[in-house]
Amino acid sequence: MKRSSRSSSAGFTLLEATIATTIFGMVGYGLAVAIGAGQDTQQSILTNSISNKELRQTALQVSAELRSCASTNFEVTEGQTGHSQIDFQMPISSAGSLTWGVYDKRLGQESEDQNRVGWSVRYIVEEDAGAFGLESPAGEFGAGRRLVRQLLDDEDEVQLSESVVEGLNSGYGAHPGFAVSAAGDMWTVTINLAGQEENTNGNQVEFDVWMHN
Repeated sequence: MKRSSRSSSAGFTLLEATIATTIFGMVGYGLAVAIGAGQDTQQSILTNSISNKELRQTALQVSAELRSCASTNFEVTEGQTGHSQIDFQMPISSAGSLTWGVYDKRLGQESEDQNRVGWSVRYIVEEDAGAFGLESPAGEFGAGRRLVRQLLDDEDEVQLSESVVEGLNSGYGAHPGFAVSAAGDMWTVTINLAGQEENTNGNQVEFDVWMHN
């Protein structure tokens, strides 16, 4: 009778250990999945935050530059990628007088180097080979498609080029990545980031600009 009692007790303890191990395994797997999902969500929020910051900074920069120029020194064309392309000059100081061109501190140390008469600013969308429909590692379209700010000399040669916002939408859909259109006496500028599917909208910024004649 005593032997039988000890055998039953040992068997019950082994069953409990098996059940406990299974439960702990399930709980551990659930925690791992939850942590992974949380990290993905955090990365997505961080990516959106960076994109929104780029959009705001670009919108402020483009708006300020266009408001300073004149409609006679401003031109909108359609680029090869289907997006708008804009070229313009800004008021600068040269030899003590006001004229048109480009001002940028990165062009040199002296005032005459920073103020370039006859130069112009261009905003153009550039795409890497195969960027149309290319999916980035983050699962978002628009990889390899960016809005670029260029400084052109008086012979239309690019002297300085910098990317100002990445991940633009396609130029051939309903929501092109960079679009500039006339709205009466004003110009409407729209910048669209790509969504989760090609030709769908992600983050967007739109603003109106009035220029001097």
